[in-house]
Amino acid sequence: KPASGDTWANRKWSIDEPDLVLTAMAEFDVPAEGYVDYRYAVLPKMFTQDMWFAAVEVQPDNTRVVHHCNLGVIPIGGDGRNAKLVTGYVPGGGPMVLSDGVAGKIPAGSMLGLQVHLTTTGKPEKCRIRVGFRFPRELVKKELRYVELARHGFKIPPHDPFHQLSAS
Repeated sequence: KPASGDTWANRKWSIDEPDLVLTAMAEFDVPAEGYVDYRYAVLPKMFTQDMWFAAVEVQPDNTRVVHHCNLGVIPIGGDGRNAKLVTGYVPGGGPMVLSDGVAGKIPAGSMLGLQVHLTTTGKPEKCRIRVGFRFPRELVKKELRYVELARHGFKIPPHDPFHQLSAS
């Protein structure tokens, strides 16, 4: 059951009607004020076969309290440190809709997890998140792949107004 103050009833999917909708079992309590640590939830499905998707949309039922949310694929038995990003949600952002012939894959032996950064509004709130997937409507010609480019261990000099970093 969605959180009280549910706004899903009034919201349509931007990806058209999804073929699969997964709703997080966890409903997050958000305090009226203060810092809120990252919260985590697992979506209630274990993938026993590969699942291909052409579009994904992450929808919080209470958009007022979600600063951002990441959706990741986790191998069953994994601890989350080996999760791979699928997509995310940010206020004002849109869903992931892939080009014709391109699809993402959730491999067999995986499950999906959410990493949620919540923010306070001055009153106690609740939030639950659901994710909709639309399957490819045509033959998959290319698989979506992610490559992370990152620099770790850097130091920004004090008072430097523009410290440039690069990665390749």
